[in-house]
Amino acid sequence: MTDIQLAADTTSTQQASPVVWILSKGILQEGGDIIDVYLDRELALGDFLTHAAQIAQGNGKIYNPRASDDGALHLSGMSEWLALEPHTVRTKRSLGA
Repeated sequence: MTDIQLAADTTSTQQASPVVWILSKGILQEGGDIIDVYLDRELALGDFLTHAAQIAQGNGKIYNPRASDDGALHLSGMSEWLALEPHTVRTKRSLGA
């Protein structure tokens, strides 16, 4: 078997680790809490927008809204922050760790 065939066979049998989306909220300089965990980013967007509206209402403004290349969303309002971030689910122990 050639190196290319071996690489192709290995790639086709490897599955990407599952990803969950974690919605969290907190106070700057004090940390925060996980609000909920979602299997899909689209599922979490409604709750993200609801919490963002609450922050905007309480603070009068949203500061520094941003999206990352991985699809994560972050924003802050005065002293509060809100984040929706992807996290890979560990399905097996890494070798050599």
